[in-house]
Amino acid sequence: MRKSMLDVFAAALFGAGIIACPSSNVAAQQPLNLQPTTFRDAMARATEQANCAKRVSPGTAVAQAVCLTTALYPVWAEYSPGTLDLFDIWAMKGRMIAEQFNRGAISPQQHELQGKEATASLVTSLQQRAAAQQVARQAQQQAQQGTTN
Repeated sequence: MRKSMLDVFAAALFGAGIIACPSSNVAAQQPLNLQPTTFRDAMARATEQANCAKRVSPGTAVAQAVCLTTALYPVWAEYSPGTLDLFDIWAMKGRMIAEQFNRGAISPQQHELQGKEATASLVTSLQQRAAAQQVARQAQQQAQQGTTN
């Protein structure tokens, strides 16, 4: 079964433990009662409501990329506000890929492949950030334990 981009995002953010509670500005530091499907479903609803083009063709790729990122941004901001910078980088890459496709500089296959590579890069960045945050939390806990002993 092929995973959708939304499934990949949800799995990456939940797997990395960097999803925040909706309507909160606090990054996930402790276990949450949210399920990955909650975030994924919110993204799916947002893209459905935005009615972005399902198929991309030369000339429509930039509009589709802008529609998608505009729809996903508020959901991402609600669930993972601490990673909006990474989302913005992904969105910029997607727009650049779409612009190349619109100009005919890349084929449909290259457009799809480069989009998947941009998404994989985002997932890697999310995982690296989560790992760094985990190391920082552990160091802080150790430092606090050292001052109480």
